Amino acid sequence: MSGKILSLTTLCTIAALGTAASAATYSITEIEDFSGGLNLNFPLAINDSGQVAGRGTDDRGSLGYIWDEDTGIQSIGDLPGGARSSTARDLNNTGQVVGDSSAATGSTVGNRAFIWDETNGMRDIGDLPGGFSRSAAAAVNDNGQVVGRSDAATGQRAFLWDETNGMQDLGDLPGGGDYSTATDINNAGQVVGSSSAEDTQRAFLWNPDAGMQDLGSLDGGNGFSSASAINDLGQVAGESSVLGGSSAFLWSATTGMQNIGNLEGPMFFSVVRDINNAGQVVGISGVAAGVAAFMWDQKNGMQNLNDLIDLDAGWSLQEASGINDAGQISVFAERNGEFAALLLTPTSDVTAVPLPAGAILLLSGLMALRTAKIRLS
Repeated sequence: MSGKILSLTTLCTIAALGTAASAATYSITEIEDFSGGLNLNFPLAINDSGQVAGRGTDDRGSLGYIWDEDTGIQSIGDLPGGARSSTARDLNNTGQVVGDSSAATGSTVGNRAFIWDETNGMRDIGDLPGGFSRSAAAAVNDNGQVVGRSDAATGQRAFLWDETNGMQDLGDLPGGGDYSTATDINNAGQVVGSSSAEDTQRAFLWNPDAGMQDLGSLDGGNGFSSASAINDLGQVAGESSVLGGSSAFLWSATTGMQNIGNLEGPMFFSVVRDINNAGQVVGISGVAAGVAAFMWDQKNGMQNLNDLIDLDAGWSLQEASGINDAGQISVFAERNGEFAALLLTPTSDVTAVPLPAGAILLLSGLMALRTAKIRLS
């Protein structure tokens, strides 16, 4: 300190580092429901333009939508002959939306996978041969490749679809029971999801050259794992059983599967929904009050998003469903018994972290020295 007592301004600056976690680091935009809706708007995905896709409700049913701040909420309808029911599950950076919809073609107990865009509207992309005409799309990359699940001649299978080749069965892991589902695809065409395997269900990574690869599971559990999302770096995020519950994981070809934890609480579980190209992971985790939306990154670990917004707004953030490369997050939230979709936008590049215990002791000592100096002067 060069023999000098810190100024009161400097002390306050140090103290502010420890209290920054209580300051809002995300602004909140509410995503309206359809006119006449029931305030049951579920946001399910976000692209790099800040457009959000999901499912909204009105007085006649529930339909998939696409939303942005300029045009608001837009219904994408349903397939011909359907029962006015659809869900938009993902969208890419060109504005293509995928999901599932009721349709005249297909089972009475299942929907059909679709792809939608502004020019062509909603199109049925079919199902695998031999099934019960049921399928659902889960994700689409910027090349228009779609993944999801479909009934097949033997069980349910993960699929990959594109305009040229149609729907391709991705198979399942060795020893499985004819079950797999694909949940995400990156721009390199790598696909992730889960598949039945020997006596359990496992997360997989699929690519055209190597086929389907078992990603393993975290230590201490029963061997269960499921992959939810993949970014363009090939990082995979999902959840795995652990001793006493389940935990979120991050996998890469270099590190393998790493446990990224849970929020604190008696409900010991985490479910991953998305990962961006910065390696930030979002989802839902158990807390003392029930469940909460989380965001995880390498620097700060898993954070409760409720700690990073203005508490005076009254929102309880329950599930984070998507995160884009700008760090914007789509969230399902509750306030005063009513539910809503929200868009969280970072207000700063700096993510607040608690002041370490050692720094707190240092600050206390400095304040004491400052007080003693004032008394002696």
